[in-house]
Amino acid sequence: VENDAGQLVRFESELGLDKAYVNVLTPQEDEWVLVGTDGGALIQVAMKDGIMRERYLPAAVTQPLTGLRIQSIIKDENENLWIGAEGHGCLVYDPLANTIVPLRHRSFDDGSLITDVVRCVMQDKRGDMWLGFYPSGVCYASKQNTGFDKLIPDPANPDALPHPSVTSIIEAEAGRFWLGTDGGGIVQWNREEKAFRFLNSAV
Repeated sequence: VENDAGQLVRFESELGLDKAYVNVLTPQEDEWVLVGTDGGALIQVAMKDGIMRERYLPAAVTQPLTGLRIQSIIKDENENLWIGAEGHGCLVYDPLANTIVPLRHRSFDDGSLITDVVRCVMQDKRGDMWLGFYPSGVCYASKQNTGFDKLIPDPANPDALPHPSVTSIIEAEAGRFWLGTDGGGIVQWNREEKAFRFLNSAV
């Protein structure tokens, strides 16, 4: 980590972050950064006055994460933390109520997650939540919707999602979304036209 003097320093943490497999870094307010690891550690760190500091989160959010592989962390417009965990779906932490709600795949519920292997989480300009999965596609839900709609691959449907493993999602202009895939390059989804296309590089 770079300190105020422009020097690189190694962060020695009581939680062993210097030896941890760090999967995700998410910037927060006042230079604090959320760190998620392969072993389920979730901690806030910051460089203050040239010294690396750490700030602990409530046990209500950290205890359910123990041993999980944290893949994605975002804070939504209501200050809730959405934590994507490989094999355990998505956990939504409400700091006001100090509660955590697990979102999981349920075979009997069409509105649940496609699978529990979450690779990325994103909130768009409308406030809709998007989750990318390995190897099953994308789920998204509006604020008014209690369940998730799905974008999934279907070999029999040429208009379906062309690649199943989605590792990153960003929102572009005019209702378009870019989906980064694990082995299929970049796929663009047009929400208004409900159409996909590959973004091919000339390089």
